[in-house]
Amino acid sequence: MIFLGHIGIGKRMAKPWSAKLPVGWLVLGTVLPDLIDKPLYYAFVAITGRSGADLGLISGTRTVGHTFLLVGLIGIFAWRGSPKAKALVLGLLTHFVLDFIGDLFDPMRSSTLLAAFFPLLGAHFYALPFHSMKDHLAAKLNPYALGGEVVGALLLFQDWRRKKRQLPAKRPQISKK
Repeated sequence: MIFLGHIGIGKRMAKPWSAKLPVGWLVLGTVLPDLIDKPLYYAFVAITGRSGADLGLISGTRTVGHTFLLVGLIGIFAWRGSPKAKALVLGLLTHFVLDFIGDLFDPMRSSTLLAAFFPLLGAHFYALPFHSMKDHLAAKLNPYALGGEVVGALLLFQDWRRKKRQLPAKRPQISKK
């Protein structure tokens, strides 16, 4: 999935625990790993002209942002009572669940597992086999990713419609003269 799937499905997954949490921070958490890791990886590709394992540690788009180390660091603030940090952690966890499920559809990949438990499973991340962002996006044209985007978009649309119905309609005021 790219963004709509993580946001729409992630918000719905988090609903039982997110009633008193700031929605914006929850949404940020659902996409934060990709907002960190994808630009980080492609910046290294652009700067060095290398890709995948040739880059060293940052060898793919599931690296530092996809680790439980990041969840733990933010979790410290959540534990201290920060609603924003709690929302971020909850969003991050939904992201990981969706990525873990996505990896089940591609048995050759274990990128989420390697990243999430870094460095416990080894001091390396999954080496992305793509040489460009275009190749990477083309790989996202699989049923799981596309289905996730469609489902996420539908859930976001449903939330928008529900919220729109709850807002009181503004009626023009008629002046009495």
